[in-house]
Amino acid sequence: MKHRLRDLSLKYKISVIPLLLAVIPLLVFAVSTTYLFERAILQRSRRHIEENSRVMARQAESVFRDGELCSNYLTLNISRIYNEERDPGRLKNSVQAQLNQSVLIFNGISSIVYVDTAGKMLSTSVALYDNSAAILASGYLADLQSRNGKTVLFDVGGSCMEQDGKTVITQGKRVINTVTGRTLGYLFINLDVDYLQQSVQNALSEYFLYDSAGAFVGGDENGVFAGDDAALAGLYADSGDMLHYRGTTYLVGRCQVESCGWTIVGVTDLNQYNVSGREMLTILLATGAVVLLLLGVEIQLAANSITRPLMTLTKGAEKISDGNLTVRFSFRTQDEIGQLGAILNQMCARIQELLERVETEAAQKRAYELALIQEQVKPHFLYNTLDIIIMLIDMGRGRDAQRVTRKLASYYKNSLSESQEVIPLERELTMVQEYLELQLMRYGDKFTFDIAPAGELAGVRIPKMTLQPLVENAIYHGLKYRENWGNIHVGLRREQDRVFLTVADNGIGIAPEKMAAVQALLNSPQQHFGVYSVNHRIKLYFGEEYGITIESRYEEGTTVTVCIPFEKGGDVPCSES
Repeated sequence: MKHRLRDLSLKYKISVIPLLLAVIPLLVFAVSTTYLFERAILQRSRRHIEENSRVMARQAESVFRDGELCSNYLTLNISRIYNEERDPGRLKNSVQAQLNQSVLIFNGISSIVYVDTAGKMLSTSVALYDNSAAILASGYLADLQSRNGKTVLFDVGGSCMEQDGKTVITQGKRVINTVTGRTLGYLFINLDVDYLQQSVQNALSEYFLYDSAGAFVGGDENGVFAGDDAALAGLYADSGDMLHYRGTTYLVGRCQVESCGWTIVGVTDLNQYNVSGREMLTILLATGAVVLLLLGVEIQLAANSITRPLMTLTKGAEKISDGNLTVRFSFRTQDEIGQLGAILNQMCARIQELLERVETEAAQKRAYELALIQEQVKPHFLYNTLDIIIMLIDMGRGRDAQRVTRKLASYYKNSLSESQEVIPLERELTMVQEYLELQLMRYGDKFTFDIAPAGELAGVRIPKMTLQPLVENAIYHGLKYRENWGNIHVGLRREQDRVFLTVADNGIGIAPEKMAAVQALLNSPQQHFGVYSVNHRIKLYFGEEYGITIESRYEEGTTVTVCIPFEKGGDVPCSES
């Protein structure tokens, strides 16, 4: 066997044996990676569903706590009314008013019922008066008598408090006179099940609510288990954290609402977190097959080059003398020609490496310079916009806060997405419009703006964040100091092979004695001035003949003009600086 391997052709040894040796580690890697992947995904998913269940339980606890607060509030007020009012008619009206008021004050309450010791009933719902006999005959009153004034959460099944077929959750409390200690009556707070479901809903999980007796209260109406009573009962009874249902694996998390003994069951499709282990194994094997194929092709090409007839040294030397440094010699022999070929290979590789290093260092220097310049281009209005959002929320203007938030998100999506440094002019104008609209949300109607349509210039390439610093300067250094503010106009025009973009304002302008200093800032990298950053980036991308000019008349306004070449599409090369 040893002699047979030794006698195999060199081409076979180079091409076949490495592939065979690569298959074994690839299979081991794929299987072990798949196992670790499935284990990690399962652990993460379990932690996630457990946390979701705890969150939903806390949300349900909050709803029940609101109901308890309502019952405590009414107990104190009803006791006060009994101690202050002696006229039966006025006492009844006062209690009824308190019931009606509480429905409005506390969220999620469908109705309230009060039954005094004489069996007389008051309710915020007219429909419940028809159920008065059932309420008095139920075991609710007797149950409350034995609870010493504590709030009791009744199970849902067959509730006599339901109205118009609408399921409610009833909390009861014995009302005691705070002065005499005498029982005055019984209070029932009916919580809206729909409100409870909305409060505990979670986008990542299906949820199901069960009372202390295990009866299903509510959950996702359009969920996987909707309408399957047996499956819903099994969710409560089964204690496992994984469930197989209709060919799909689900993770199950359970959490008890501590105050009442009810249970929240959260269910999440395991596959929504990531691809399955089988899919992962398929991906790894497919990737490995592609790698082996590419490796085989590469090895085959290397083998063919080794077995190819010898290249003549003369022809190779002629190509090198013509400047072709990619020439390489592949010799199987170790004679003088083979040694010379190896030396020439090393020489060409070394020269090419040095040239590539010089080019790489030059490109890195340019990239570092651009990165430093772009670092100076920052959305300074972010904090102000966030303050506006917070103010709107504090004022209860949630819709306006949402609108500002969406506008801010859209602006940063356009300005920060992707890695493109040079973008179409149309996209740059969109970013400017979004920025100005955000500023209008901050300052109201104190200024106006208009932006010329891009038209035929829509596809012209321009460095990103060119115009935004200019309109920002127009606001903060021009319009802001006017008594009545003013207008910002963004214009554009083409002159032969050049495009001119203008940002004009009718603000206070620049005083003549300051104009020279402002012009000097255009070429002063030591100043953190937005106009300098824009000017320098344009020159880096397009050349020294392009850039920014500033014109201003004191108390009349300022116009900043950007000059760029008329180039559409493709990447814009950086000029040598």
